[in-house]
Amino acid sequence: MAILRARIQNLFQRRGFTSTAIGLQQQKLTLPRLPIFEALASHPKDDTAVVHSASGRSFSYGNLFADTALYKEQLLKLTGSEKQQNLEEKRVAMLVENGYDYVVSMLGIFASGGIAVPLCTSHPTNEMRYVVTNSTPSLLVTSTKFRKQSEAIFNPPSSSSTDYVCSIDCPPKRLPREGTDVPPVELTDNAELVDRGALIIYTSGTTNLPKGVVSTHKALTAQSSSIIQEWMMHKDHLLHVLPLHHIHGVVNGTLAPLFSGGTIEYMFPFNARGVWERFAAGVSEDAKVKKPEVSLFMAVPTVYNRLLSAFSGLSEDTKEKGREAVGRLRLAISGSAALPGSIKDQWQALAGTELGGGTILERYGMTEIGMALSQKLALDCRMSNSVGWPLPGVEARLVDVESGSIIQDPEKEGEIQIRGDTVFREYWGKPEATAKEFVEDEAGRKWFKTGDVAIRDSRGAYFIRGRASVDIIKSGGEKISALEVERELLELPQVKEAAVVALSDAIWGQKVAAVVVLTPEGKEEKFGRKEMRESLKRNLARYKVPSIMKVVDEIRRNQMGKINKKILVKEIFGE
Repeated sequence: MAILRARIQNLFQRRGFTSTAIGLQQQKLTLPRLPIFEALASHPKDDTAVVHSASGRSFSYGNLFADTALYKEQLLKLTGSEKQQNLEEKRVAMLVENGYDYVVSMLGIFASGGIAVPLCTSHPTNEMRYVVTNSTPSLLVTSTKFRKQSEAIFNPPSSSSTDYVCSIDCPPKRLPREGTDVPPVELTDNAELVDRGALIIYTSGTTNLPKGVVSTHKALTAQSSSIIQEWMMHKDHLLHVLPLHHIHGVVNGTLAPLFSGGTIEYMFPFNARGVWERFAAGVSEDAKVKKPEVSLFMAVPTVYNRLLSAFSGLSEDTKEKGREAVGRLRLAISGSAALPGSIKDQWQALAGTELGGGTILERYGMTEIGMALSQKLALDCRMSNSVGWPLPGVEARLVDVESGSIIQDPEKEGEIQIRGDTVFREYWGKPEATAKEFVEDEAGRKWFKTGDVAIRDSRGAYFIRGRASVDIIKSGGEKISALEVERELLELPQVKEAAVVALSDAIWGQKVAAVVVLTPEGKEEKFGRKEMRESLKRNLARYKVPSIMKVVDEIRRNQMGKINKKILVKEIFGE
């Protein structure tokens, strides 16, 4: 393993894969005529594409276009694919910090005909080792910052399947940034690439082991186009605080803004005070702190909750300008988990307006399908607890889980099934698991079974009830939505966080149990099971009220704010 790593690193150096642009004047740079590169080519080359928030360094679309083309050439040389000019779906893992380097790395892999496999920089080594063992990448591109971390993934090799995988130091080269013309780039015809794999993102693993979801260029383009149209994205300035190993941060927060000519300002890891100060800087009149105004913000409920919690500790000036900035946001979006109504109301009250970012827009999506449902821009279409309607280009339906019949009637729950160009191609290396998640209709069309249960109201808007596997609790013949109970718990002033789970029971089949984190008020009141039940009975039927309650200091969540309930049940209740 060590010998192979050394050989590839020597090859890396011999072939000129360095951090400086060597021989640019003699090199003809090309990019395939994929939709993302056609979009990049159409934007004014001097417009800002990416900003590093902490330093303020910015990178133009002209720089991004040329850097991506050169990065593609370097990848092809390193893998010995110069003649083919195509990696032919070889996987290239990425352990790169959020920002310009990440964007160039991902787009360079796309351009080379490879499949990008982003790793989470904060994950422990064993979790990253699982991803590279499963995806069997030909290379792992990283930067000096994560060099030791990336080498640890393959030391010792986790299996014989990773014997040819090496960690190499691969920062994007540095072209001249300002006052110098960037080299020209020509688009070449590569129509066959559109249907090839482009990206593997691993599922959160909240119900089973993470699976590698393979999305094609066609699917990524459809996913981006769908939300650009629905959310009217055009030259937005997005403050990006999300991780880049999930579909939310990659498609919604990176590819869609690039398609629509926007600016992505990466601020990661998330820091609540830093976000408020950045919001404020966008509306400040002080030339020393003034920055471009943020028009678009995407986050998960946990982020919104932390922003609200941190607000009281800000300076009065930051509070005033923070409120103004939130009110002036063109759009604030929440997803990846259910948004409690209390957070939505507090955000609107803080903004002091229902317009723009004052009323958070909710949407629904998955790694396998991108975004599928969304509330509309019209304020009367942003109802609490709803995720809205199918996005453009997306077909959605509800199916009775037991009978398989299509549900037409409002207020009757069923599994959400999705079809369209946005749907993924396969689970990497798992043909049986892939086939299992699709069902054919009478016309022979394939629908993806999301595993999420929902109902529709009379307007056709969807309301998520929860995951069929963990959030639909069957107790005494009744079906109970864990998400509904969680929402009611979070409305209580004594409860800061809540997770509702099912516990096995010989008599009832399953019992409803609640794991909660108390607020200071709840701790002071010594809020317990009796008080919880009495409070919930005001809004919930008795059979929905948890019969068991455990108070904990913290409920573990992943970076997207999701809870692995199977692990939670084992840890808290020993089942």
